[in-house]
Amino acid sequence: MERVWLGGKVVELIPSIHADERGALAALAFDRHRFAAVRSFIVEAPDGALRGGHGHHRGRQLLVRLSGSIDVELRYGGTVERLTLDDRLRAVLVEPPVWASQTYRGERASLLVLCDTAYDPDDYSEDPV
Repeated sequence: MERVWLGGKVVELIPSIHADERGALAALAFDRHRFAAVRSFIVEAPDGALRGGHGHHRGRQLLVRLSGSIDVELRYGGTVERLTLDDRLRAVLVEPPVWASQTYRGERASLLVLCDTAYDPDDYSEDPV
């Protein structure tokens, strides 16, 4: 069962994992949440690096942990939630206007971010909501 935070503004996406002697394939389905990515980027950061620190007015983002461990702080409506993307929690969909920051843990922690809007500097909100 998917977990939710901040009244449903942040939702866990659970990958379907197919594993055999050759390795594992983890597939994420977006249809249930009507998410269609139009851009993506990968962030790799050293241990202790703080990234993010903003929200979006319109854009939704899917945060997918690729390696390491990433602590995520989420703020919305005066509430603060903290979660860790790791082997147990791999991906979360963040709705606007949730403000988020990420602290990277371990060597070569990396995060794939999929966005449903094109880059627009006016979409960013630096102030926690």
